[in-house]
Amino acid sequence: MLTRFLMVWSALASVGAVVFSASVASAADFNYSISRLGEFNLPSGTLFDSTLVGGLSSLDYDLATGTYSAISDDRGNDRPDSGPARAYNLSIDLDDSGINDVAINSVVRFREPDGSFYGDGLVDPEGLRLASDGTFYYSSEGIRQNLDGVDTRVDPFVRQADASGRFLRELAVPSYFSPGPVSNTATGVRSNFGFESLTLTPNGNVVTVNENALIQDGPAATFGIDGITRFLIFDPVTGNPTNSYVYLADPPAEPSNPPEATAFTGNVEILALSETDFLVLERTFAIGGDQSRTGNHFIEIYHASTNGATDVLGLDGLAGQAFTPMAKTRIADLNTLFPFLTNVEGLTWGPDLPNGDRTLVLSGDNNFSANTDTQFLALRVAEAEAVPEAETSLALMAVGLGLLALRGRRTRR
Repeated sequence: MLTRFLMVWSALASVGAVVFSASVASAADFNYSISRLGEFNLPSGTLFDSTLVGGLSSLDYDLATGTYSAISDDRGNDRPDSGPARAYNLSIDLDDSGINDVAINSVVRFREPDGSFYGDGLVDPEGLRLASDGTFYYSSEGIRQNLDGVDTRVDPFVRQADASGRFLRELAVPSYFSPGPVSNTATGVRSNFGFESLTLTPNGNVVTVNENALIQDGPAATFGIDGITRFLIFDPVTGNPTNSYVYLADPPAEPSNPPEATAFTGNVEILALSETDFLVLERTFAIGGDQSRTGNHFIEIYHASTNGATDVLGLDGLAGQAFTPMAKTRIADLNTLFPFLTNVEGLTWGPDLPNGDRTLVLSGDNNFSANTDTQFLALRVAEAEAVPEAETSLALMAVGLGLLALRGRRTRR
């Protein structure tokens, strides 16, 4: 099997850069098929250790313990009694029949550099990954808003904390991601569209991507418009960025109804397969979408690769710039697998099944709504019988090598 992956790698390397024109393929075209395994809903209003469980925006599996870490995107200022910035340790009972149960084991409360808990409205926690040394990396989306007449600007960040939530360090984010002073309306992250995603590569590199376009890079992804977003890769030793690549978030598949209502697409999670290849979880939210099918949320998983893409690290703005974005191929449309989807934002590998199939586990952010449970989904990743030709196998190499690499990284914990 590995020989076929390496053959595909060689064939792709000989092609050179791929401008964003990759065709959208179905899972049936790939050497690994993705299918529904099951789902489970954790009731809204669940309490644990004096915190309100909800807003789960990221999910990460630890092979060593068989448990999961999930961060809550609670800013605190709109839910003052729900608890400070925090992450939960979960047990998810998953087998061939699906997800049987979800239990909360413990909670970690993150702290600012001065040792205090985060103040209300000063952090928007979104991404979370557990490193091989037992520490956490977590991201904050950044805040750019006017609340009750008060302008608030908080830079997006990626920080590292120990297992108890104590601050260790902050990685060096380029200044062009910053929303800057209140008077700045021309650059930086858009409100609620910053560092939503986070992943670690097999070599330990830390990777994030903004959910939607920086203001200076162009319009946010909306109906008929791709969103120019930036993968940002950090050296885990120095904490400095080493590379950055453009990823084009798809426009919504359908307009909102009425047309002037909200419709946007964004990157809500990434999962490294190798040093160059990733799964990307794209979520579309469209008011008045196809309610009979899946409500307002449309969730897709893409395979994307930095191979051949232009390194844009250091470029303050991308509007009008020439660049080759990351190639991408759709590998799963969750709306065809589940009858109803909530605001799905977390994505991680889960345990292997008895027959050797892999699993992907996803979690939903219920936005602390009293009417929306926290949704957990499980997907089966199985080897298909047919082997596709090299020219249609962009995801073959990434998924195959990624399964091997990620299994190796998890085993080292």
